Amino acid sequence: MAVSLALIGIYGVVAFAVSQRTKEMGIRLALGAQKRDIYQAILGTSGQPVGIGLLLGLAITVATWSVMAPLLRDQEFSFNAAEPFAYVVTAVLLTCVAVTAMLIPARRATMVDPMVALREE
Repeated sequence: MAVSLALIGIYGVVAFAVSQRTKEMGIRLALGAQKRDIYQAILGTSGQPVGIGLLLGLAITVATWSVMAPLLRDQEFSFNAAEPFAYVVTAVLLTCVAVTAMLIPARRATMVDPMVALREE
C-alpha cells in the first residue's frame, strides 16, 4: 500500500511539474528546437530532483532500519536491514515511474503547436 501511494505521489508531482513547462516548450519549438532537445531538457531538469530524492530516501531508509533492527530482533518476523535486493527493486520501480511521469507530459508538449502554447496563460 505504501509503495502504491509513493508511486502515485511521485507520478503526480513530476507530471504536474513537467506540464507547467508547456509554454516554455512551445517557445523552444517556435525557435527551432527538435523533439529530442525537448526530451533532453525535461529529463535533465526533472531527473535531478528525482535522483536526489532517491538517494536521500535510500540513506534515510538504511539509517532507520539500522536503528530499528535491534528493536525488531525479538519479534516474530525477521527482515534483513542490509537486504540489497529490496532496495534495488524499489529504486528501479520508483525511477521507472518518475521517467514515465516525465516522458508522458514531454511527449504531449512536443505535440502542441507552438502558437497554441504561446497563447495559453
